[in-house]
Amino acid sequence: MIAEHRTLAHVEAEIQALLTQIQQISQDLAVLLVICVRDVTVIKRDYSRYSMSAGFLHGPEIREFVSSLASRNFYVQHFADESTFMSWILGGEQNFLPYRHKIVYTSAANGIGPGRRTLIPAFCSLEGLPTANSDAYSCAINRHKFHCAMLLKELGFRVPRTWWYDAEEGWFQDDRPTIGDRVIAKSTFEGASLGVSAATVGEFGAHMEREIANASRDLRQPMTVQEFIRGNELEVPVLRLPDRYIAPSPVAIARRGGGRSPDDVLLYEDVYDDYYEFSSPGYSNEESRRISEIAERVAAALGFRGFSRVDFRIDEFGNPFVIDVSTTPHLTRTSSFNFIFDQMGFTYSDMLEAMIAVGAKQNDMI
Repeated sequence: MIAEHRTLAHVEAEIQALLTQIQQISQDLAVLLVICVRDVTVIKRDYSRYSMSAGFLHGPEIREFVSSLASRNFYVQHFADESTFMSWILGGEQNFLPYRHKIVYTSAANGIGPGRRTLIPAFCSLEGLPTANSDAYSCAINRHKFHCAMLLKELGFRVPRTWWYDAEEGWFQDDRPTIGDRVIAKSTFEGASLGVSAATVGEFGAHMEREIANASRDLRQPMTVQEFIRGNELEVPVLRLPDRYIAPSPVAIARRGGGRSPDDVLLYEDVYDDYYEFSSPGYSNEESRRISEIAERVAAALGFRGFSRVDFRIDEFGNPFVIDVSTTPHLTRTSSFNFIFDQMGFTYSDMLEAMIAVGAKQNDMI
């Protein structure tokens, strides 16, 4: 299931083959996008200090997303919230589309709390609609940071020391960091760095514990607290083909214009404002391949499908620690996926077409 050692040139050739295959059915394929958009999607539930819209696409981003796919001869229909899409399907409207194949892709989900990313994959499974996403279970486990970290640790992957704190219940099993430990606290159920602030990153002590408790109350959920790993932060895009996983290469991420500092971390405000940038990590081919192979194994262990992503911090000794995973990675121009596709000589439209091709492949359309 894991790809044998390959260079970017080998991966490029495989992606090019997928693009050729999907074009054979492109004019007979309807792509249904369920993606929330800032200032368009009505937020059903939100937080006080943080907003779920941090993970939504901007208007220009969704327009480019749609036009890029349409330029590849797909019929594309976008739904800005899950309720509209589900009502449309339950009303049988999809049956009036004159296309043999239909595939659903969802990201930037509405709502708050655990399991919300499972809604569309579970609904589509019930209705017999193919998706380009992971299944409901994988979408659920990837959005429970504490459970995911504990599962990966049990499976033999290197993860930071991890604790779980709830403002009402206290520390899980009364296990907490040691005074002076450097930690980072994150919302357990959300992405887009919700809950990560200057107050929740630093040396653990009484003041830090109060800040973690405040964040838990603000977000109405437990906080996942991890040992802070000094070093480069990497995102590794992963593609799931029917017989294997492929992670082309790690991508370094850092705050925009700040360079890569071992103490750097993206805060909620940085993610909300897209104040970050990607670069090549500068590792040898062997080092990059080693990290990519770990990402492939993580994706395989969690049963990810389609496009996914595994995030790492690399310590001073070169040890990769898995710090996060995603079944719905950003696929905008400001994404690690687009960065690595650009490095391989592909366009933004190629990347989105490849996403549809991978989904079509896993659903036996090509």
